[in-house]
Amino acid sequence: MSKEYGELKSKLADKYPTDTDSYGDGKNDFVKKIEKEALNGIGQSAENITQLYLPQKTNRSICLEKI
Repeated sequence: MSKEYGELKSKLADKYPTDTDSYGDGKNDFVKKIEKEALNGIGQSAENITQLYLPQKTNRSICLEKI
């Protein structure tokens, strides 16, 4: 799951290098799906879900540093 999320973030960072609103909107469906699975007790363990929310240097932050 984290690999899929990372790939989505990379794709969105390439597509919206300076548009953080669109970047965030692009992650919305994926994040809602994961939250629903977590609340229903389906999918990943709490440890794996927590990893999605830990601050990490992403392609998005790299793109923002170029601005």
